[in-house]
Amino acid sequence: VNVGGIWRVTTASGAGASVSAKDHQYLAVSRSFGDAELKHPSPIVVSTPEIKVFEVEEDDCFAVLCCDGIFDVLSDEEVVQVAGEHLGSPQDAAASVVRTAYQKGSGDNLTAVMI
Repeated sequence: VNVGGIWRVTTASGAGASVSAKDHQYLAVSRSFGDAELKHPSPIVVSTPEIKVFEVEEDDCFAVLCCDGIFDVLSDEEVVQVAGEHLGSPQDAAASVVRTAYQKGSGDNLTAVMI
């Protein structure tokens, strides 16, 4: 579907997340930095990140960065538990977090990075 000169992905039936029934269809993914029509006059999507600041302590083993698809189905504690089972192998830890979120039924994008 071409909306305002920008191609959008929809299902075979043309369904997507719609602003209104008679307006254009939109992909059901937040376009938080673009799509001005989803920001004015009322913001439907926003680009305000969740930010937490922590002091890195000597006994901290790793940090995990994940997209919202992970946290739709896993708590912070569950992510740390799953990742912690793979200390010394960041790639395996990240893969395990993604796999666990998928197995728990997340229908969103799944990305995890171990630091």
